[in-house]
Amino acid sequence: MAEIEEIPPEARTLGPLKDVLPFRQAYLYYAAMLTAGSLFGFVLAVLIALDVIVFDGITSTARGIILGAGVLFLILGVVYFVWEYIGRDRRLLVFRDGLVYVYRGTPQVCRWAEIDEVIWTHHDANGVASYHLKLSAAPDLLFNSVYFRFEDIIRLGEILREELELYDDQVVWTEFR
Repeated sequence: MAEIEEIPPEARTLGPLKDVLPFRQAYLYYAAMLTAGSLFGFVLAVLIALDVIVFDGITSTARGIILGAGVLFLILGVVYFVWEYIGRDRRLLVFRDGLVYVYRGTPQVCRWAEIDEVIWTHHDANGVASYHLKLSAAPDLLFNSVYFRFEDIIRLGEILREELELYDDQVVWTEFR
C-alpha cells in the first residue's frame, strides 16, 4: 500500500485506500536499452563514416546519410528515455469511492458516479488489455497493459465491475476483442 504522504490531497475525500496499481518499471529498462542501442548505432555510424573517409569509398552524400541516421537514432533514444523517466511516478490508486490516476505528479480524481462508459479492449494476439473510462466531468482515462502489468489491468477490471454494480443503470459497458 502507498504511504499516507504519497496520497494526493485531492483523494482524501474518496475514503480509505483499497489498492495501488504501480507503473510498469520495465519500460525504463527498455528505454535505457534503446538509448544504449542508439549510442551503439551512433558510434557504428561514426566508425563507418571514418572508414569511408579514410578509404574514400562512398560519396559525401552517403557519409552524411549514415552520420545523420546515427545522430537521429541517438537523439530519439535519449528523448524516449527522458520521456519514460519523467513519467516514472505513474500509478493508479483505488479508493472506496473512486480512483486517482497520478502521472507526472498530477493527480486526476475519478469518482465512481462520474463514469459514464467503460470500454474494455483485449487483443489476444499481442496480449494487450485496456480499460478506457469515459467520464462525465473530467477528461477520459485510459489504462492499458503497456504501462501497467497485465495482471493489474485484469484486477482493475474486477474492481470496476464490483464498484460500478451500484451504477448499473448509469454505466455503459462496451467490449472489443
